[in-house]
Amino acid sequence: MGHRKKSLIYRLCRNEGLILSIGALGIGIILVVILPIRVWIALVGIGLIGISWYCFCK
Repeated sequence: MGHRKKSLIYRLCRNEGLILSIGALGIGIILVVILPIRVWIALVGIGLIGISWYCFCK
């Protein structure tokens, strides 16, 4: 009885992870559609500058 309940919870957790990943993917797609290309280029540029600065200072 206890083992069956545990497997049910385990299955629910796995499905929740799948649902969350699909939701995150959906949000990502929506953001890509909403945000203009220029904003993405700016974000990527800032990210690259930040990473290179961090690596250089480290």
